[in-house]
Amino acid sequence: MQRPERHRCDPRRLPSPGDVCGGRGFVTYPHLHGAEAERLPQLVAQVLDHYRQDPEVTRVEWKTRGHDGIPELHEWLLANGFKPEEPESIMIGRAQLLDVDVPLPAGVTLHQVRDADDVRAMAVMQDTVFKSTIADETVLALLRRLALDDGTELWVAEARGKIVAAGRLEPVAGTDFAGIWGGATSRRGAARVSTGRLLLHGPGQP
Repeated sequence: MQRPERHRCDPRRLPSPGDVCGGRGFVTYPHLHGAEAERLPQLVAQVLDHYRQDPEVTRVEWKTRGHDGIPELHEWLLANGFKPEEPESIMIGRAQLLDVDVPLPAGVTLHQVRDADDVRAMAVMQDTVFKSTIADETVLALLRRLALDDGTELWVAEARGKIVAAGRLEPVAGTDFAGIWGGATSRRGAARVSTGRLLLHGPGQP
């Protein structure tokens, strides 16, 4: 991994190492191998130094994966002050199996959103569910992804004029894959609509 360049949020680009959005630095890569893996201590320190020079950065996320094949990476990140979040799993399946008719509960409507105000309302609802404060950076990231016009879709369920659940579909460029992200379901909407139902009824992509 080379020293990342610093970028601001740009609607024309996908997130990449060195991005700074809403005070968050983000580190990811296709893989680490060879000499890069051997100099992990220097790499971690180099990346942290890169972000510490930017007063706008208040937190840094380093995206690790089980198939990195470098168990030492986890230890070096912990040693440098990173705190692990809950593990996440990747499930792979055929999208057409999700393309089924699912009736919505009474009073619930389902539709796509692209407008900035709607995207913000979706992000604020998710902040409430996860007890976080990243709505601003989430809005920036989602709007710039939508601006790419690459097939990304944002879906929300509304009840009584309020967003109660949200999910999104993100195609992976150059592949036959797309990520289906569950988003969140508010407590108010939990009894009326589940995120799973939203995803089944929503994207419906083959």
